[in-house]
Amino acid sequence: MAILSTLWQDARYGARLLGRTPMLTLIAVLTLGLGIGANTAIFSVIDAVAFRSLPVKHAEQLVLPRWDREQTAIAYPRHEQLWGH
Repeated sequence: MAILSTLWQDARYGARLLGRTPMLTLIAVLTLGLGIGANTAIFSVIDAVAFRSLPVKHAEQLVLPRWDREQTAIAYPRHEQLWGH
């Protein structure tokens, strides 16, 4: 119970300090909110683009464009054989 008492005292002390400087409190809360929101948005985009593959029924029909003169495209299974992805 001593831990809860100390935690409650610390929370009350922190609230009093934040109440004394409302502009600093507002800036801190807005900064934290913007930072958390930006991180959430960035990682949501990265998750959707990089980590989740596109739903494709026939992966063998996908091609990888190549820019050499010998071959203009290779099928996805051949790409897996060549590059091991």
